[in-house]
Amino acid sequence: MGGLEEGRTSAAHCLNPPHPPRYILVHTFICTRLPVLSFPPQVVTPAYHAPWKLSSVISGHLGWVRSIAVDPLNQFLVTGSSDRTIKLWSLPKLSTAAPDSLLLTLTGHINAVRGLAVSERHPYMFSAGEDKMVKCWDLETNRVIRDYHGHLSGVFALTLHPTLDILITGGRDSVARVWDMRTKNQIHCLSGHEGAIGAIQTNTTDPQVRPRGGRGE
Repeated sequence: MGGLEEGRTSAAHCLNPPHPPRYILVHTFICTRLPVLSFPPQVVTPAYHAPWKLSSVISGHLGWVRSIAVDPLNQFLVTGSSDRTIKLWSLPKLSTAAPDSLLLTLTGHINAVRGLAVSERHPYMFSAGEDKMVKCWDLETNRVIRDYHGHLSGVFALTLHPTLDILITGGRDSVARVWDMRTKNQIHCLSGHEGAIGAIQTNTTDPQVRPRGGRGE
């Protein structure tokens, strides 16, 4: 009897197992190669502006023109050259290509003139050159009235603050120097660049100076 009971129990377990069977789901992924879509390049159309026309060509310097400045009242144009001279040109006459557009030639630098600036509030023009010189010119007498000494090498950039009587210069000695326009005293010496300073900008609202080095510093 014991063996019969065991046989029935085994048969019952086979017919009705205590645990339901487990199923394994297998996902099949089919990779298909999609075609590569190509789109034509989009051409950006710039805003229209009137075409520029060459009105006149200025000639008179014996070397490269290395600097240029315009009078705030658009009365004259100033150019500095490797021939160590500064020339003032009449803008109204240049617009008509008049042969007598050259007003005067200023001499005083002993090397190329690399920076020019015309004051908006004073009858002064400032120049800087590779001779380490920074000069202030009185445009009423056409003479140098101030010299600013301090740079150890050529001066490549020059700018004026629009509201303060200060002058900022920079050059090959990797520093920007801030000068008092009237007393010729150096107010600050801004260091930090590793290469020559080629451009200087000033902020109109705040007395901030942004020198830029030749290596994009």
